[in-house]
Amino acid sequence: MFVSPRLAPAVIGLLLALLYGCGGPLQTVETANPTHAGPSLGLTFEPAAAATARLGPAGGGLEATGSDGTRYTLTIPPGALLEEVDITLTPVAVAGLPVSGRTLGAVHFAPEGLRLLTPATLTVRPVLPVDARRFVAVGFHGEGTQLFVAPARTDAQELVISVLHFSGAAAAEATPQETQALGNLPQSSASQAAQNQIGVTLAQSVQDTGSFSEEAIGHCEQVLRDYFEASVIGPLQQAASDQALEAALGEFAFWKGLVSHTEFLAGSARQLNEAEERRGAEAARAGLQAAVRRVNDRIEQTGDWRVADEMLRWNGYAQAFGLDTPADGLDLVTIVRDLAVQIDLGPITFPSSLDNTDSARLEATAGLKIRNRATSYADPVAISISLQGSDPAAGAGDTDSQGQFALEPIRLSAGSTAIDARVEARFPRLSLPLFAVKTAHCDGVVDLDFTGPGDLQLGGTGTYIAVVRKGLGVAMGSWVTFSQQGPGSLNPTSARTSNLGLVQTAFQAPMNAGQTELTL
Repeated sequence: MFVSPRLAPAVIGLLLALLYGCGGPLQTVETANPTHAGPSLGLTFEPAAAATARLGPAGGGLEATGSDGTRYTLTIPPGALLEEVDITLTPVAVAGLPVSGRTLGAVHFAPEGLRLLTPATLTVRPVLPVDARRFVAVGFHGEGTQLFVAPARTDAQELVISVLHFSGAAAAEATPQETQALGNLPQSSASQAAQNQIGVTLAQSVQDTGSFSEEAIGHCEQVLRDYFEASVIGPLQQAASDQALEAALGEFAFWKGLVSHTEFLAGSARQLNEAEERRGAEAARAGLQAAVRRVNDRIEQTGDWRVADEMLRWNGYAQAFGLDTPADGLDLVTIVRDLAVQIDLGPITFPSSLDNTDSARLEATAGLKIRNRATSYADPVAISISLQGSDPAAGAGDTDSQGQFALEPIRLSAGSTAIDARVEARFPRLSLPLFAVKTAHCDGVVDLDFTGPGDLQLGGTGTYIAVVRKGLGVAMGSWVTFSQQGPGSLNPTSARTSNLGLVQTAFQAPMNAGQTELTL
């Protein structure tokens, strides 16, 4: 099994996003272009052999075995999917493939038209040995239209095919002339044309020399450079709207995927098209920063907080291209911090002290504050309160039409000397993690017990013990100072309470009769 050295894990998306309706998953859809259809394959699906798995951002794989015993493994790397998607791998029988050699296997991928940023790999293990010098991989759309030569390689009895978008792929044995004829088929887009040229170049290099030659790798790099200059960098730099930017980012993502898998399949010892990749990243950064500004501008201008969730889409793209850094201002923490709408969590009303037998009330006020506008309390804010040292230990609810929420009664719990409250306000109607936090503290009232002998013999010594209570607990580690009014001596005159809240001092009575008052 091949593992690409440049497929870095990232939370990346299905680019050129298209919504399947409100709240639906993001999905790029490519449809067959009848003006570039070319030859068509006759496909016979084997639904009984199909495999389905629900995969997400962590990636994963699934396996299927055709009726002839050919095994197929589709491996989707981390970051190729932004959301969970049901992926189906269905073996198919192919008729009409324009080659004279054997068809080694074919599969169909679903959902149809899914376009991945990070390329997946299809590993085909035929039942019979393969002539590596005649191997060619053919991609197709729909039910066998828009054929193109897919970048691929062989390793022993494994055929590894690059998968940048979903429909299907077939492995076959072909002559160099048949491979070239496949490469000459009309293509429906610049991205597919580049993919086709690279597939033909790599396949013919193996057919001619038995390996991927430096000349072939150099030609692939030039194909990628031409594709970048003609179809990638211009739209990326000129994108002035969200729609134009998404289309340009999708093209750049496909280009990056094609670069990384060309390196991987060709086993290149160097990184290809580094200069173009840097230029593309700079343009993508500028475009995403502009998109973030547009979202904030719309929030300010319209007062519509719902627009804020568009930030998740732009942050997803930033993660896809490794641009989600504080320096770029495209990481989620910075985006939320600088968002034009924030939760305005006002001061927490909570008593500073509480008697052992009393109860308290905690009040919080929260609303939505859009930049340059007054705080609005029309939409409820979710309040969550966690308490230490109290009964109850927590509380939660939504603010009312005045933005207020209260929790009562709050009492000191057994053994507690104080109450610490943490108030968190969240806005659940946004998927963006918008929240604010404040804290409050309430001390239990301090109480003292002081015991010891009331009378002492002249010159005698008595021990006096103080118990310092705070709330419903004891004050551990608190300093207590003893003083006297009258003759005699105290030792010590100050001490720290023990874990039981205890502290003691010794008083030595004078030799002459008299009265002394001890205080602490």
